[in-house]
Amino acid sequence: MDVTDMTALEAGSIDVAVDKSTIDALMCTKGSSIKVAQMLNQVQRLLKVGGHYVAISYGKPESRSFVFD
Repeated sequence: MDVTDMTALEAGSIDVAVDKSTIDALMCTKGSSIKVAQMLNQVQRLLKVGGHYVAISYGKPESRSFVFD
């Protein structure tokens, strides 16, 4: 499934989302900022209230932290 469009899944349907270098992969694409924002919007939509998002990235914090602001 395309992480920038997970509309096939019901909102508020997951407890935990684990991102193992998905942000890293998206940051290497054309239009990376938009794609990362789309993915994070989808993750936020899918998480239950009180759910958790875990991001594992090989990028330096200064190259990734801006997407979480």
